[in-house]
Amino acid sequence: TAFASDARLKKNIRDIDKERVNTFFENVRIRTFDWNADVIAEKNVPIIPLADQDGAIAQELQQVYPDAVVVNAAFNEIKTEENPNPAVHDYLTIRWEKLIPLLIAKVQDQDEQIKRLTAMVEALK
Repeated sequence: TAFASDARLKKNIRDIDKERVNTFFENVRIRTFDWNADVIAEKNVPIIPLADQDGAIAQELQQVYPDAVVVNAAFNEIKTEENPNPAVHDYLTIRWEKLIPLLIAKVQDQDEQIKRLTAMVEALK
């Protein structure tokens, strides 16, 4: 939502905890996987079951950064007269946009480290 970043909607604003950022990057696991075509077809999940995909496993990421994982209600069937008891799936999805602040904070921290190390190298010359 476009207005959700507005400072007028926030309070207690502070810099992100660097230890929280470091803990995330030390524990997050990026994986290569194949989608399970049989389960996708059986459950009628609207995913193209490709192989050799790169990404994360929602259950694993949930242990590291739970704010980025939610139940994907889009996979649930809609209740209609013809379908009064629709299937409700509890498939998890990753809200990748929630990870962007961590990425920015990590890049900023690494940039500071590079500047300090560059200054140290220059001082040794």
